[in-house]
Amino acid sequence: MTAPRERMLIMDGQLTLKKWYLENNYYGVVRAHGVVYGHHRIADGLFAHTSEVVRLSGSGEKLFLYTRSGSRYQLLLSEADLFRGWESYDCAVGNYTLEEETRKMWIHFLPGKEDALKPQKDREETFLAHLRKWLDSNMHSPGEDGKSMESETWWDSLKSAADKWARKQCLNEWCWVKADFWERILPLFQSNKETIKILLPKFLEEWHRAGTDWELWINVLEKDFYKLCKGNRKRYQMWYETLFLDWIDICCKGNTMNNIERYGRIIGSKRPRWYTDEKFFRLVLEKSEMEDSCIYLLWMHRAMERKLRMCRQEKYAGIYLRELMTGQWREEEKEDAVEVVLAMAMESVEIVEGEEPLDGGEDGFPEEDRRVLDQNDLEFFVLCRKNGLLRRKYADRYLEYAFEKNLLAVVPGLLDLRFESKLPAA
Repeated sequence: MTAPRERMLIMDGQLTLKKWYLENNYYGVVRAHGVVYGHHRIADGLFAHTSEVVRLSGSGEKLFLYTRSGSRYQLLLSEADLFRGWESYDCAVGNYTLEEETRKMWIHFLPGKEDALKPQKDREETFLAHLRKWLDSNMHSPGEDGKSMESETWWDSLKSAADKWARKQCLNEWCWVKADFWERILPLFQSNKETIKILLPKFLEEWHRAGTDWELWINVLEKDFYKLCKGNRKRYQMWYETLFLDWIDICCKGNTMNNIERYGRIIGSKRPRWYTDEKFFRLVLEKSEMEDSCIYLLWMHRAMERKLRMCRQEKYAGIYLRELMTGQWREEEKEDAVEVVLAMAMESVEIVEGEEPLDGGEDGFPEEDRRVLDQNDLEFFVLCRKNGLLRRKYADRYLEYAFEKNLLAVVPGLLDLRFESKLPAA
């Protein structure tokens, strides 16, 4: 027998759903599902779904749902499917504009409403506690190669979890691009420092993809991430090198952000005292192709407002200099480009130290020196003589080689080197 309330709705010609819920399907179309009453084609008591929901409004305990087909349904909050209550609520607030009074009324009918109706401060504490629990359960440890397992999905998973809990706590004003959010969430990572290896690259990826406020993001990078990393040398180096690589990337892409110089000043001012030029050459070798390596040197030169010091006998500086001057990376058809790379690299080097040659050479002087002479460019020769790459003790053989190969452009410089009374810095 039909209950009095149901008979009243049917008699009034009201189209309604019971045991209803909202669902976003695979194509992003929201539909309502439930037991139908009052439909002109569907018998009362049958379970069905509506066409696309185009509008949702509320009045007290009632929701009015309008569909693409032109139907208007009345839904009672008290008659919603409790097992899918929060799912329906999330679907509604994520796709439609609801009045605050309707949102509050809806929450009263949802399981766990006590948390959602707590004061703002208590709800935020509950929200952050959920995030901490998620992090403890879903933190992927970095592999042997230093890359986190499944790191491509980790950031999106965190955001999805945070979005869900924030809506459940009715924290509608929070978002990823607000500074106060980062001030609250970053301390959660203190319990697991390895998290930073995942979070920082994902943070930068999100920043560039979203194109959001520069001032906020640079403050988060400079202050909040810096606080988390500076107490540990390994994390500090990771933070510093990540920022440097990101900075030169946006510079090389011709990025026109007004605060790009500020980014460079962070690189210059926050460089750890123990981060030597040798460590930087390791970064250059690991992260760049040889034809691009001069760009790394150039931007570090600009950031530090000084040129780099290179020692032949240090591991990475020696490898870099050998590869740069005598390696096989160059291509004959790109000889002009090679000359530019060599010149830019040497322009960013203040001094080349160490006496031992990198490679012995068949002409009575180091192989790397021969590359300088082969350029047959007086300006480049002077640059390499000034920074110590060329040395006076080989001056006689330099001259013989230049005349043998008809490298006449560098002869004036070689004569100065041969007959100068004071040895150049080595």
